[in-house]
Amino acid sequence: MKLNRANKLFIVALVYLQIIFLGFSRKTDKQEARGVFSWKSLQVLEGRHELFETMEKLDVNTVYQEFSTNLKKQDVDMFLSEASEREIDVYFLAGSSKWALDPSGESMIKRIDRVLDINKELEEKDKIKAIMFDVEPYLLKEWKDGDSEGVMDKFHIRTLNV
Repeated sequence: MKLNRANKLFIVALVYLQIIFLGFSRKTDKQEARGVFSWKSLQVLEGRHELFETMEKLDVNTVYQEFSTNLKKQDVDMFLSEASEREIDVYFLAGSSKWALDPSGESMIKRIDRVLDINKELEEKDKIKAIMFDVEPYLLKEWKDGDSEGVMDKFHIRTLNV
């Protein structure tokens, strides 16, 4: 499935709107979604068993996982398959504070393309559920220098006026 630039930016805007207005997704057939952010790609390789076991002990059913571009597709697929077997939902985690000032949204679009590529050959139960963009604009120098309103104006205008 090939998406044009406007459609990809629209998806980015929808993600932001979902986060702002709906919050995180909820499990309907089990408990409320309880998740953990995992920025360590090593969790996808040798650390996944420990991650999943810890999640089960803590009754956590959702992982927001960063997938390094250095990972092989087969490693990502194995992680997703094992998560699915354990009834753990996986969301693609990506982010950079610099994205708040990126007028093209290209970095975010690349992540959308990657998720589409990962998901295209997987069974529905094994697919990445969605993307979690963790932007954190308050980490920017411009924000720290007192221009938080300017940063947020640029960020909101670009994402909401696709």
